[in-house]
Amino acid sequence: MTAYMAGTGHAASHWAGKQGDAPPKSVTEVMAKYRSWCAEGNPLFTKAETRRVRDLLNQRPGRGQMIPIQGIDGVTVNFEIRTGDIWPGDNDAEELLFQNPHIAFIMPSKFEEILTGDDPDFHEAYCTIQIEHDLVRRSRHTKQRLDEYDLPEQDDMIEYFFDIMADWQNSVTQECLKGILSQCRIPQQISKLLGFACGSICDDTGYDERQAYQNAFLLALKAELDLLEDQQGPSTCYAQDPDYTDRDKATLQTLGIRVLDSPSALLEIDESSLVYACCAGFPIKQITRDFGRPAMLVWDRVRRTEEKRPK
Repeated sequence: MTAYMAGTGHAASHWAGKQGDAPPKSVTEVMAKYRSWCAEGNPLFTKAETRRVRDLLNQRPGRGQMIPIQGIDGVTVNFEIRTGDIWPGDNDAEELLFQNPHIAFIMPSKFEEILTGDDPDFHEAYCTIQIEHDLVRRSRHTKQRLDEYDLPEQDDMIEYFFDIMADWQNSVTQECLKGILSQCRIPQQISKLLGFACGSICDDTGYDERQAYQNAFLLALKAELDLLEDQQGPSTCYAQDPDYTDRDKATLQTLGIRVLDSPSALLEIDESSLVYACCAGFPIKQITRDFGRPAMLVWDRVRRTEEKRPK
């Protein structure tokens, strides 16, 4: 099987304010608005708007169709679907093809960075949910993809992942996990585990041991939680990562992890969930805060391999 590496490209956007509305004119104005908005306890992201935009994208809108998104100022901005558009590549022999529109979650700090760049789009500065596309790198002349790589056979990947899980079960870290969970006071029944950004088990350089362990940890958490006396398991396990290949998904689903496309797993966050995230490339902490108060949160920064582990 072949997999592909993809970048992202921003959807075009169009101001749709009514008479009397006006987009912000400076970074100072934008950041002041966000400070005031957050100080009043308002969420940056909502389940309702995320679900609405997700459902619109699930209808597979064509090139040129508009996805209306409301900013925190109440004004709508239309994001134009660009599926099929082409950008110049890094050289004359390459080009980038827009595919697969998806939701992007933008924090105020990111807007501060974006709006100080060249030709900023101030009219979309209050839209914390926006639309991006996967970018396909291909030959300008033959149209053949240039970002593909081969994956191992499914059985080989499953066998590799079983070996990783066996290492987990015999590790000091697993014993530490048992000790930590046995001392936790979990406020209520956990009905589902949600794993975010655990990474692909195999990428263009081969098996990725770190990311395989991150996925195995989700199963280790589930196994230990289901054994706790105050939990009435079994709990349901979900995972979400745009980097998952079809082989990753099949491997994880073989082991009882249901893989969901973004943002469906995020919409599962509630008071009965455990949220586990590994160095996510989107604002998972803010989204979790806004979407619900999960029973348990598990996350940490990823250390560089040369860093020493704490004793």
